Amino acid sequence: MQYILDNQTHFYRIAYCYVKNEHDAQDVVQNTIIKALENITSLRCIGAIRTWFYRILVNESLNFINRTKKEIPYEQFDTEYTDSFYHPDDEIMSLVLGLPQDMRTIIILHVYEELTLRECAAIARIPLSTAKTRYYAALKQLRNSMEDHNE
Repeated sequence: MQYILDNQTHFYRIAYCYVKNEHDAQDVVQNTIIKALENITSLRCIGAIRTWFYRILVNESLNFINRTKKEIPYEQFDTEYTDSFYHPDDEIMSLVLGLPQDMRTIIILHVYEELTLRECAAIARIPLSTAKTRYYAALKQLRNSMEDHNE
């Protein structure tokens, strides 16, 4: 699928933002692509591929986190993802990563990946009004965190 090839960098960035490890993010993206290709027949409208694929990606990322938080890592890798777009040392990104999971998902998809709030709501399988509420609550929490940090 051309869509997957054209957007693999975006997919990797989102997965990395969730799992915070280069190799794990690659695994999540690979699993997402496999699931998407296996279930492509369930896609009713090709125009909805973006939200459909992002939903699979976010779910795979969250599933990976839930599976691995029970495991004790055998080895820590020295390699870090170097794309400045999601650099964890960035003050704002570190605050975004500190948000609750539901708010973080909306902020990452809307602000960093430039999806509409309607698309974010579809990906998170929540009403549009809930997506808007989470978005504005996250912005408020980020603003307060930045003010606290700058004092």
